[in-house]
Amino acid sequence: MKKLTLLLFLSVLFSGCTSPSISSNIQRSKTPIKTIAISPSSGMFGDAVGIELSNRNFVVYDSGQSATLLVTAGISEIEFYQPNRTKSIQERGVDAVLVVKATAGYDGSPDNATVKLVSLKDGKLIIGANWQNGHGGMRGSPADRNSRSGLVEAAAQIANAVEQAIR
Repeated sequence: MKKLTLLLFLSVLFSGCTSPSISSNIQRSKTPIKTIAISPSSGMFGDAVGIELSNRNFVVYDSGQSATLLVTAGISEIEFYQPNRTKSIQERGVDAVLVVKATAGYDGSPDNATVKLVSLKDGKLIIGANWQNGHGGMRGSPADRNSRSGLVEAAAQIANAVEQAIR
């Protein structure tokens, strides 16, 4: 009877548990992507993805460096995605811009994120992705904490998807 009760308890505890997931739409680029600028509005989560991409041997301009590039070029962030406006940035070797938008969860971990990598050569989307953090059981429960990814793990998962799209 105790085993049956334990089994029932565990099945209820872990029902509805999901691990973090990512879905993406990839459009292969005809030009190689080696240098990526993180959009200035991507914030800390964008910079975390940038660090992970840098760990994978990409040259990365963080959001602060990208803001400086935009000021130097005399363009706004909206114009960052228009190839005819980014010639001076392309001349510095930047191949693409990465935009990351995320929302924080109740526990400080990211809840979800949208990601897009846009080629500066032609303005086309190379990858668009949605990342969703895991959850399990009741909010804040041990099962829920074990199902959720923190900032570093989430950034690594997104960087993996971006790398797969451009390699």
